[in-house]
Amino acid sequence: MFNPIKTDRLNGNSRLLLLALFEKPYADDSLRKLVAGSTNRSPFRRWLRGNAVGSILHEMSLPAQEKFLARKAQENVWVRATQVLLACKSFKMRTGRLPFTLDELVPNSLPAIPRDDFDGKPLRYSARDKLIYSVAEDLIDSKGTNFNSARKRLDLPFKIEF
Repeated sequence: MFNPIKTDRLNGNSRLLLLALFEKPYADDSLRKLVAGSTNRSPFRRWLRGNAVGSILHEMSLPAQEKFLARKAQENVWVRATQVLLACKSFKMRTGRLPFTLDELVPNSLPAIPRDDFDGKPLRYSARDKLIYSVAEDLIDSKGTNFNSARKRLDLPFKIEF
């Protein structure tokens, strides 16, 4: 019913996967495949494997691991958007205007356009709206809209206020 060695092995493999996913975009669905594959097991099959309680305890930790990856992606986006904001400020100080596209910042202000850690694509930029944004957890480009009418977070916007 509970085998601590098997439970430790499950948790260890899960942590190794988490470390492997750490450098990948949030959109990489390896962790979601792990969650879906492990939660689709029948109770009878769990019982036969001899570690039903350990398996259930392990599966209870998987949503927290996905939230951890989302938080890591969000913090990476904050850092990268700050880099772009500083590059835009530098560009404006040199030229007197904001760049029309982020490509204008490369290579003088940035070595490359920073990637959105959620989907792996370059951060989005709107010169007209003076906005840099990420697609965030829902992975849908909402053109920089922060929240919808139900107060559900959409994108992660960073307003350019200079």
